[in-house]
Amino acid sequence: MNKKISMKIRSYSWLEMERLCNILADKISDAGFHPDLIVGIIRGGCFPALLLSHRFKTREMYTINVRTTLGDSVRSPRALPEVRSMSGLPSLSTKSVLLVDDVTNTGNTLLAAISSLERLNPGALKTACPVWDTVRTHDKSLGSCCLANYYVDEIEAWAAFPWEKYTE
Repeated sequence: MNKKISMKIRSYSWLEMERLCNILADKISDAGFHPDLIVGIIRGGCFPALLLSHRFKTREMYTINVRTTLGDSVRSPRALPEVRSMSGLPSLSTKSVLLVDDVTNTGNTLLAAISSLERLNPGALKTACPVWDTVRTHDKSLGSCCLANYYVDEIEAWAAFPWEKYTE
């Protein structure tokens, strides 16, 4: 039986993303986690990572490039995640690291980034995404939980962020 994946789109404004990131920062703080540095997943994770870096008053922000989607269209085909680069990360031993992406669904991108960062022996490593897209988690083989330690908005739709421009 061929399941049709939802093509609903949930658009977010800059103001909404700022609000979600503020709530996300509160959740992280309330849990007692205080990052020494923040790593944003290129491309979309850079924006929430920047907002969170201001909230946590940390100037140490880096990026990791993980390629999963093969294009920019809604529900673009996916490949296995490939970590392409990590920009100038210092030694992470004894550091509390917050890994940030804009959205997660299967968690494969987060898992690839976590695997690469764990090789650098962080003191602590937590993940955060303002949005959890649950569409793909209906496949029981993928499980039904969010792989981000912290998230705010749970949707069953494609998340369209203000920093994205579609050319379809």
